[in-house]
Amino acid sequence: MITYSFIFIIEFMLLWLMSGFWLMIHYTNKVRRFILLEQQKAIHCVQGNFAPTGIYAIYQELAERDARRPRR
Repeated sequence: MITYSFIFIIEFMLLWLMSGFWLMIHYTNKVRRFILLEQQKAIHCVQGNFAPTGIYAIYQELAERDARRPRR
C-alpha cells in the first residue's frame, strides 16, 4: 500500500522536474532572443537608423519647424 502511493509521488516529481527543465530551456531561448533584439534596436537608435514615431516624431517636427522659422 505504501509503495503504491510512492510510485505516484515519484512519477509526479519526475514529471514536474522534466516539465520545469523543458520550460526553463524554452523561456531561456525566448529571453535570449528578446535581449538580442533589444540590443539591436538600441544600436540602430544610437546610429540614427530608426523611424520617427510616437513622442519623438512630435519633437522632431517641432525642431524642424523652429529651424525653418527665421531668427529675429
